[in-house]
Amino acid sequence: MKLLLSVLAGVVVFCRAGAADGVINIAPEKLKLYRGAALDNVVCTGNTPAVRLVSTSEKQLPKAEITVNLDKNVTYYELSYYVKCKNVVSRQVDRYGADIILKPAGSGALRFSSRGSYKCDHGTFDWKKVTHKINARRYLAGQPVTVTLRLAYAPGTVWFDQIKLTPLDGKSQSAAAAGGFTFGIFPCCYQKPGEAYEIAENLPAQWLLKCLARPRKAQKGTLTFELELPDFLEFKGLGGFSSRFRNGYFPLQKFTVQPGRKGYKKYVTVCDDLISGITFTDWRKNCMLITALPGSAGKSGVSYWQVKLNGQLLSRGADPVKVVPPVRLTSEPCRRFRVGVFGPVSRNSIFRGSAEEKQYFNFWSSLTANKVMLFAGAAHGAAPEYEHIMYTGGLYLESWLGLPEMAAFRKAAPPKSGKSAVPSWYILDDPEGKFEAYQQAFYRYLKKHYPTVKDIYLNIEPYVEQGYDQGGRERFARKLDLAAVPDVKACQTTYRDEWQKYMIDLHRELIAKLAQRIKKENYRLLLCTNKIDSRYGPGVWSAGVDAMDADKYADVNCIMGYSIGSKFFDDVALNVKLQSKPIYPGQDPAEEYRAWYDIYTPAGIRQNVVAAAALGCMGLWYYPSDALSGKYLRAIAEGYSMVSKYEDFYFDGARIDKDFSLTVKNSAARRVKTFSGAETTIYYPDFSGKLRFTAHQLNGQKLLTIFNYTEERLLVEVAGADGKSFLVGVDSWDLAQVLSDAPPEQTALRAEAAGAVRKFGNQLLQEAQHNDAAITWGAGLHGEPVIRLSKGKNSVDLDVFNTLNINSLRCNGVELLQDGFIGKVVFNLPKQLPVRGEVTALKIVNDLPQVTISYTVPGFADEDTAKNVLENLQVKRTFTLEKSALRCQMEFFNPTASAMPSAIRTANLLMPGERFGQTVKRNLQSGELTGGNAIDLIALKAGAASSLMNKLPRQVWTGGKIIISARDGALNERAAVVPVTTGFSGFYSWQSLRGKSMRTVELLLDEKPLAPNEKRCVEYRIEW
Repeated sequence: MKLLLSVLAGVVVFCRAGAADGVINIAPEKLKLYRGAALDNVVCTGNTPAVRLVSTSEKQLPKAEITVNLDKNVTYYELSYYVKCKNVVSRQVDRYGADIILKPAGSGALRFSSRGSYKCDHGTFDWKKVTHKINARRYLAGQPVTVTLRLAYAPGTVWFDQIKLTPLDGKSQSAAAAGGFTFGIFPCCYQKPGEAYEIAENLPAQWLLKCLARPRKAQKGTLTFELELPDFLEFKGLGGFSSRFRNGYFPLQKFTVQPGRKGYKKYVTVCDDLISGITFTDWRKNCMLITALPGSAGKSGVSYWQVKLNGQLLSRGADPVKVVPPVRLTSEPCRRFRVGVFGPVSRNSIFRGSAEEKQYFNFWSSLTANKVMLFAGAAHGAAPEYEHIMYTGGLYLESWLGLPEMAAFRKAAPPKSGKSAVPSWYILDDPEGKFEAYQQAFYRYLKKHYPTVKDIYLNIEPYVEQGYDQGGRERFARKLDLAAVPDVKACQTTYRDEWQKYMIDLHRELIAKLAQRIKKENYRLLLCTNKIDSRYGPGVWSAGVDAMDADKYADVNCIMGYSIGSKFFDDVALNVKLQSKPIYPGQDPAEEYRAWYDIYTPAGIRQNVVAAAALGCMGLWYYPSDALSGKYLRAIAEGYSMVSKYEDFYFDGARIDKDFSLTVKNSAARRVKTFSGAETTIYYPDFSGKLRFTAHQLNGQKLLTIFNYTEERLLVEVAGADGKSFLVGVDSWDLAQVLSDAPPEQTALRAEAAGAVRKFGNQLLQEAQHNDAAITWGAGLHGEPVIRLSKGKNSVDLDVFNTLNINSLRCNGVELLQDGFIGKVVFNLPKQLPVRGEVTALKIVNDLPQVTISYTVPGFADEDTAKNVLENLQVKRTFTLEKSALRCQMEFFNPTASAMPSAIRTANLLMPGERFGQTVKRNLQSGELTGGNAIDLIALKAGAASSLMNKLPRQVWTGGKIIISARDGALNERAAVVPVTTGFSGFYSWQSLRGKSMRTVELLLDEKPLAPNEKRCVEYRIEW
């Protein structure tokens, strides 16, 4: 019997493994058992005891752990075990409950249960056998691997038995042979372990062979791509894309078909030097087309592939695939709601004119009775079935045309600056007239070769840092009449506000100039630039273009609505409300960058289609239109089917949202008072932030479209102005379309509502009062449930259900936060999930109101591949309201066996004087230190260091109070952050909201690691 020695966080453990077959059997007696874990003779099979985990509350995390070393030569392992649950109650069934986690050292985590990957077991059931196939080379490359049995934040009991990892093959890829390259097939490479890519039987699958990692030096030679597919799938070819070669496209590469493993065919493509030479750069891709044979719906398998360069193996992989039934519209095509795509099959038009392109066209055209709007239409030829739109990249221009006027302009232009190939100021000023010459040549060319194009899609994303070149800064100095030309740093700091305004004005003139030329040539302008963001209102973000102002030049606003859920709904609603031109949002569910790809889900895409129509948009366009799996295409078809059913309401009906109110009935309600003394109702859980609806009236009928953007099924009571009400059930991430005179059957819904009502726990019902000190429930600035601490004429609101922060500070009737916050604990981890806390103490102490909230830091999002080094950190925050100060006490406890980095800060956004108006200037002071107009500032005690914002210059902090104040004539308001205890190394201040002159005050905790079982307490005060 072979023994594997593993070390994790200083704890040495052993794992028993099979000698010949490499099977790793998890020996229960070798597991490290944490609180709530024990061995139990209630076993499913075998002679070894089972592992029992018991929890009595939602705050506990009983677990058992062991570390193992996997065989680096094995690609696939099978995880198998038995599990049994008794009375496991989960408040989020996919996140909390019983599961097994595999965490490789230094990287991500895989999570499994009998319900699948990234889900948890709950409820009561007898022994189940669970098996999961794992690509260990892709997801568990870091050694050692920690195996954790958990019962996460869900009371109940779970048993695990016979846990083992079985190698499924002995094949490996030599790390030396890989040469530093890592390939993957997009989008399969971004899917969760075990998740199959869905191919619709009637639509081709567009895959991209993507170089995920590469050495700095590109290589050329003979690139060989080998792909083995189940015999119910067919490979149509491999090609490439580049904006620089052969008018933008590579030809289809020749391939051979060879016998593969049983039930498979092997396709071998030998690429030419041009393709292999650009395979290793960011923007060049090799694309392939896969189709399913007729009658293959329901079949599944695995695609196997490998990439070689000059015969040397670079990467290999295996991706699950399955064929789903044909995707079709289930209603009549939409008559007015439009659809647009970037490219027919793909932007890689190697399959132009093929049967597969026709299949894709048939799908998109089935959604609407109008022609599909083909963006970049000229680049794909004059296919008459599309409505063609010429895409122009704005500041990047159409260099692919090869016009000599373009070459002359680019040669005369200043060097590349910022994020654009040509500085926008140079295009606007056009000192040598070369840009005007290029434009004239461009439109002559367009009208001659692409006469079907009637629309120009103009994409303007210049960014405010565009123009930091010498000529751009000289122009800036002239416009502001400065004595000297500022350097780049001065533009970013001293003149930051002035630079932002200057660039906004510049881009306003540039858009006007480009629009004037486009309309002079009798084209319609589809303008894509900043959207009005619902988080900030009609302000301006980093692209440096004022969307409200740009609206006057556009014929259609093609906003980048790259989101799902309530964010998409709110953004689109605000743009429709504030802009005068038609709104045409874009979607990007096949984005090749991981962070963007993860935004979308099929359910969210389906909701977006209906939301865009219900809010009054002219349609949706999709960028890119390739690499959409069958589940996304089905969601799009379902969305258009729902729009078609009520299209007349959405286009001709009057919006009557004010005639209806919606209330979620499966949450608890409580009558409380607002600041003004008026009564209102608060809810727990408060789903109002994730529930949206529209109401339309047409020909005497009223249509409600209700969107549920939560993880739970909602029972919604719809109350009309006529006094009538009815219930509607809306499933998680779903929507409902209901005619008010034909509501759903009510008997079952009323019974469901009666059984689903949630009640406040005893601790949440508590209130306290003594003399002028009180703790009561109330409604916050935006109607959210809050605990209100009052002392005389001062009060603070603690948002215990959402942010866990103080979100209101009223001193003698004056609000000093104005949508700011106090007491926010921030971990210097960009992927940290929001935490859920509980009130653990609520009392009057020495005539002062005091509330304590506690929580445990969770891991990262399930799909994230990184490890949260602060997972399981216990945090306790106590707020005490005094006569003229708020005391903030923070306690951090490390219950684990490993040291934790103390990369933590407590953030405060004090906004005195906000009621004066947004133009008021604020000073940030600390003793003799004055930040003045400095935008970003890190000040540290002598000898202290901070890992935060390493490139930001450090200043000295004496450790004294930090004052933020505002003045406007006779009006004067101030607040101060005052450290009380040691433990703070400095503070960080930055411009926190776009378009407003406000800054955070974020106290930095000493970065000494938090040792196992160590407790660290700090305290500071907010004084006014």
